[in-house]
Amino acid sequence: MVKSSIKEIDILFLLSVLSLVSIGIVMVYSSSSFYALEITKLKSTAIFLKRQLIPIMIGIVLFLIIAVTNYSILKKFAKIFLILGFCMLIFVLIWGTEINGAKRWIVIMGRSFMPVDFARLFLFIYLASVLSSKRRKKEDFLHGFLPLFGITMAYVVLILIQPNFSSALSVLLVSGMLLFVGGAKSKHIFFSLFLLLLIIPILIKALNFQYILKRIDLFFDLIRGNPPYQIQQSLIGIGSGGFFGLGLGAGREKLLFLPMSYSDFIFAIIAEELGFLRAAIILSLFLFLFILGIKISRNAKDEFGRLLGFTLTVNIFVNALLHIGIVLGVLPTSGLPLPFVSFGGSSLLANFIAVGILLNISMNSNKERNENYYSSGWNRGTSLPWYRNRS
Repeated sequence: MVKSSIKEIDILFLLSVLSLVSIGIVMVYSSSSFYALEITKLKSTAIFLKRQLIPIMIGIVLFLIIAVTNYSILKKFAKIFLILGFCMLIFVLIWGTEINGAKRWIVIMGRSFMPVDFARLFLFIYLASVLSSKRRKKEDFLHGFLPLFGITMAYVVLILIQPNFSSALSVLLVSGMLLFVGGAKSKHIFFSLFLLLLIIPILIKALNFQYILKRIDLFFDLIRGNPPYQIQQSLIGIGSGGFFGLGLGAGREKLLFLPMSYSDFIFAIIAEELGFLRAAIILSLFLFLFILGIKISRNAKDEFGRLLGFTLTVNIFVNALLHIGIVLGVLPTSGLPLPFVSFGGSSLLANFIAVGILLNISMNSNKERNENYYSSGWNRGTSLPWYRNRS
């Protein structure tokens, strides 16, 4: 009974990921074909699709390798991962390739990737490792919470300098949730948020983060009924799709009206061509993946696996929500790919690594913990740290 339940979760989890990847393959081709033909002048509508298939194949190989490699080894190298993440973020600021005024990419052998997609995974591994350590005084603000918050903010600032507002916001949100479920006191978290609000104006002035203010101004323009061009076109596409859509390949916004239609605004093309009904199904896939990921994390055999599984699951789901929120105009405009669906090799590879770790956590769950979990129910099973009493 237990084995069949575990296998069922794993199979459903894999099917959810493969479904999103398959949708991504179709929609990347549909949303990029006209742009590829008109702008690249390569007389091929499939150039972006071909570029996307390479990281998908590499990602599947990485996924299979990581899925059969015990995730506990990650804890041993957590500090090395943290330092590597810092080095990647610093390296891209110094030697990165600037595109559209932002240094987010490193180009190797003609292919570019975004270090932030991997650096955030390294940060989450380190935070989960430290929070799962019995020697860590989690309730001590000065020696427990503050160092971890400081490390997270250092990552966030380096990402903001690129500039990359959406990724910085994602890292901050997910790290904050990890600290919360990892046992940090609520009053420490709220105090740090209050402190953050106080120092944001100083950071904006000292580090020349004026673009953040511009993003906020554009967002308020949207509220006042004067949305920026990208959001205008995105909402036009979503509205014209209606309930059933214009039909796959029949979208008009991808005809050079909506910038980055194959990556940062791909959900708008999905809603335009496939309609609200199918777009809602895709959103439901992310929700289903989130529920399965939480189940996997709660089944984990140790604290590190529970915290890491929770964080990787939340990271995918938060990025999906942020992407959709930006496309719908309820969040400030910023570039953020839709996990497994948008065009972008580094995002795909990082997400394949994440789901590979999640599957490995599931495979390493011990039988006794699974029996306790399934016999006692969702709310009475093995508890994660967020059930602890807080002051």
